[in-house]
This record gives sequence, structure tokens and C-alpha cells, in this order.
Amino acid sequence: MKKTIFIFALIGLALVSCKKKDKDPEPEPEPTPTNYNLTYMVDGVTINCTDGKGTADGWFTIDGKDVNNPTTRYFRIILPLYDSIKVTTYYLAEHPEYPKATAYYLDYMLTGENEFESKDGSPTTDKITITKFDKTAKKISGTFNFSLEDDNGAKKVFTNGTFTDLTW
Repeated sequence: MKKTIFIFALIGLALVSCKKKDKDPEPEPEPTPTNYNLTYMVDGVTINCTDGKGTADGWFTIDGKDVNNPTTRYFRIILPLYDSIKVTTYYLAEHPEYPKATAYYLDYMLTGENEFESKDGSPTTDKITITKFDKTAKKISGTFNFSLEDDNGAKKVFTNGTFTDLTW
């Protein structure tokens, strides 16, 4: 009898000590990278846009909204007539070689004046460079750096601007 109890005790101990291995935790899914097709810094703050696009409507425009504040920040570049667009550098404002190349920025997060635009006589450092213009694929890419002013002369400085494969 003692032998039977001992055998059952050993079997019970073996069963209790057998432990099911815990499952390995599920790995965290990799976040889907966000593809920003229009990015720039304004006064040192990075702005990213996922909805950047081109529009060929006589003039050629490039615009987009801040992905984090789409109802409050809006950006637009207006280039010359669509038929004259090419891979080159366009200077802002009334430049004799490329008239009407302008830029516009609206920021409702600011108090007071919130509309900024390029002004006639902007320095030649204020420019937009088209690095790719494919009429067949309807894609445009480029870079920009410039300053815009409000009606009171306050400036917004735009640096490190890029747009990549915007479609129209």
C-alpha cells in the first residue's frame, strides 16, 4: 500500500511539475511608414504633407496641407504657364525671366495676421528648383527655399523644402 501511495505521489508530483511553456509574446507589428510627398521647415518647424499635388490649370500649382494640422496650415507654389514648365530654377515674385512664380502660406494657428506670400523684388536666394518634370507620367519633383511676408512685413522662412513625384 505504501508503495502504491508512493507511486501515485511520484506521478502526481511529475504531473504538477510539468509546466506548459508560455507562448512567446506576439511581436509588435512594424509601423507602416508614412510617405510624405511634400515637406519643408517653416521657421525651424518641420511640416509634412501626404496630400501634396500638382495642378495644371493654365498656371502650374503645387500645394499641400500639413498632415498634423490639415485645417489650419496650407501651402501653395504657383509656377508660370504649364506649357513653359521645365527642369530649371524659378525665382520667386516678379522675376523678368519667369513672371508670376509666387508662393503662398496660410496658418490659422497664428494669432493676428496669418497669410504670407512672396513679394515683388524677393532676393534671388528665394527660389524653387524643378528637378523632375515628366508630362507623360504627370509627375513633378523639386526643392525650394524662400521667405514669405505678411502685409505688415513679418516674415516666415521656408527651408529644406522638397516635393517628390507629385501628380496632377
